Amino acid sequence: MKQLASERVVITGKILRLPDRVSGDIILPAAYARLPTQAMLEHVLKGLSPELPKKIAMSQIIVAGEGFGCGTGRESSATVLKEAGIQAIVAKSFGRLFFRNAINRGILLVEASPIVDSDALRDGDELSIDLDSQEIRFGESRYNFQAPPQIIREIIVAGGLINYGKILLSGERIGNSV
Repeated sequence: MKQLASERVVITGKILRLPDRVSGDIILPAAYARLPTQAMLEHVLKGLSPELPKKIAMSQIIVAGEGFGCGTGRESSATVLKEAGIQAIVAKSFGRLFFRNAINRGILLVEASPIVDSDALRDGDELSIDLDSQEIRFGESRYNFQAPPQIIREIIVAGGLINYGKILLSGERIGNSV
């Protein structure tokens, strides 16, 4: 039986820094929300800068300010980030609907103001997020964060809510649940 909750979760990758209040409409405007995935990727974050669709393709982690994903509740904002290769987002805070949609897609979300406020981080720097030690590592620096609830961890490890449901239906174990 697969023990998802016991799997170590460490996400390491290059970062893309974004400002405060990047809304779901800036992540992916409504006009592009129903396009095929590849076409959506051409427009991700383009409202902030025409270079961002290319930059996001080289990143695995977004570091953003307050209210990341605020505004619309469309799933396409989280979906396009996942399809672009984003595995985690570290921000001061998240829009509540975006938060749920991103978890459903298997993107780890971490609220950690000290690292967001760090002037040392630049686009392309490598960051490591360790759920077990509840630590974000950047070079020699360490930042602590509060780990998400167990159910969110299990959804992330499963690769999203649909995969999580499939595992539950198959009878495989996820931590202490069946």
